[in-house]
Amino acid sequence: MRFRLTEKELLQRYLHKTGNIIQMRTVGGKCIFYRKRQGCTIYDIKPWRCSQWPFHPSILKAEANFDAIKESCPGINRTMSYKEFCRKLVELLGD
Repeated sequence: MRFRLTEKELLQRYLHKTGNIIQMRTVGGKCIFYRKRQGCTIYDIKPWRCSQWPFHPSILKAEANFDAIKESCPGINRTMSYKEFCRKLVELLGD
């Protein structure tokens, strides 16, 4: 599948830019390409950052970021504490 959009059209329709940071638009706190029954609808061509989700760098900077991401990401165990998440992430990355 190819999108036949200019960079400007892509930014206007699907992305949100703040300074040098570009993110996918969200609807109801979720990525615009996420569907409840299907999951990610662009999985095969998802951006690199999405393939790293939920290990977004901001999650390790502040517990409030973790709490916000935890509420919007169906892949994070909602009962897991911030401390436990960080511990598991360090284990996963191999110290």
